[in-house]
Amino acid sequence: MEKVKIDDFGKIKYLSDVTFSPNGKAAAFVVHGVDVKANKYTSAIWVLENGKTRKLTNGGSDAAPQWLDDETILFPGDRKGEHKPAPGKAVSVYNSINIHGGEAEVYCTVPMRCGQLKKIGDDEFLVTASFDHYGIDIAGLEGAEKEAALAQIEENKDYEIFDELPFWVNGRGVVNKKRSRLYLFNKSTGDMKLLSPEWMNVSSFDYDKASDRVVYSGHDYQWMDDCKSDMYVLGVHSGEQVQIKLEKKYGVQGAVWVKEGIFFAGSQGLRYGTAENPCQYLADPATGEVRLVADLDCSMGSSVGSDCRRGGGSSSKVIDNCWVFSSTRGFNTAIVKLDVNGSETILSPAVNGSIDCWDYFDGKFLYVAMRGAGLQELYLYADGKEEKLTSFNDEYLSTHYVSELKPLNFVDADGVEIDGWVMEPAEYDPAKTYPAILDVHGGPKTVYGEVFFHEMQF
Repeated sequence: MEKVKIDDFGKIKYLSDVTFSPNGKAAAFVVHGVDVKANKYTSAIWVLENGKTRKLTNGGSDAAPQWLDDETILFPGDRKGEHKPAPGKAVSVYNSINIHGGEAEVYCTVPMRCGQLKKIGDDEFLVTASFDHYGIDIAGLEGAEKEAALAQIEENKDYEIFDELPFWVNGRGVVNKKRSRLYLFNKSTGDMKLLSPEWMNVSSFDYDKASDRVVYSGHDYQWMDDCKSDMYVLGVHSGEQVQIKLEKKYGVQGAVWVKEGIFFAGSQGLRYGTAENPCQYLADPATGEVRLVADLDCSMGSSVGSDCRRGGGSSSKVIDNCWVFSSTRGFNTAIVKLDVNGSETILSPAVNGSIDCWDYFDGKFLYVAMRGAGLQELYLYADGKEEKLTSFNDEYLSTHYVSELKPLNFVDADGVEIDGWVMEPAEYDPAKTYPAILDVHGGPKTVYGEVFFHEMQF
């Protein structure tokens, strides 16, 4: 057996963005890799159909698939290199491809740098896009006016203006005066209509097709983000808007439509500050009134730590008028169902590991998961049975020594049980003594678990 080496992350495959087709007969997901020599990540969209998987795209950086219909996938990327980044200009290109044959074709170009994109009509999309209040847009400028704008852009490269908090965020860089805003994009005309307030940083939205309304939330600030959210219900075409009565008390961590109104998770931070687990509430979209549904004291989303992941994917969905979401329980991920009366049910199997993203169709969960000390693979869970569908990382795991995690728990001075593990080195001899490395995670949200962690195994 080979020992795990520092550059082994280049031999591992990372899965993400699993999503069922509208009719449930196929699913798409993304497989990421690493090109160590080129110092970059690679990705391709794969399809699961009739119990078999196959690679669909070969662009090298294809990801974030979503379905346009039962056979057509939409995904971002300037595959032809026709819209390279330029000063004062931002464009997002989206492509479509049929899963049963043909090449990917440009579907639309959005005149901004997009985050989320959701189709709501034949030519209409709800889009979150990045807007820089200190940025200079040269669209429509000509002659001397354009030259002056380009000169100012060039001069601005020499410095940054910091006049709000936060002005920088770990992993994102400078965020001063930069906002993610919600727009209505028309594919035929190219028009972008701003829907959210000018200074709001939109963090999430959910669209209700039956009423043609969108609920969106985020932090609305100009000089300091107090980590409190505003939430609105907007008629996309009527323009009628109701503000949910959060009264600057809650930090919102997602909202979805149900028959009774809007389910959302929010924390007031009164017990533990901004990292506090949220409670679950129901909001009336007509009056804006809010009532408490449950205080589960659990995370929304999985926080089981590993350094062997890349990409995103969904971890929340409304199923049978209940909010179903991923949640960390102990050192594992569970898929939890919560109804509007506050009743909770665990839907996923009791298996150690993490569920990193998932989708659901007609009684079946399809998810990317790490089981035991393994790496990511695609699993199907139906009728109480979990089935492993892929083997992208089997060869690596079968040829490398993976240290078994042996539990070593203890109770601290406050009476709280702390989960811990001991990992023995390759060719461990209990008759010998070895130096030990103590690795403590400060949290307070991410947890260590039993899944593969390259840093630890190395």
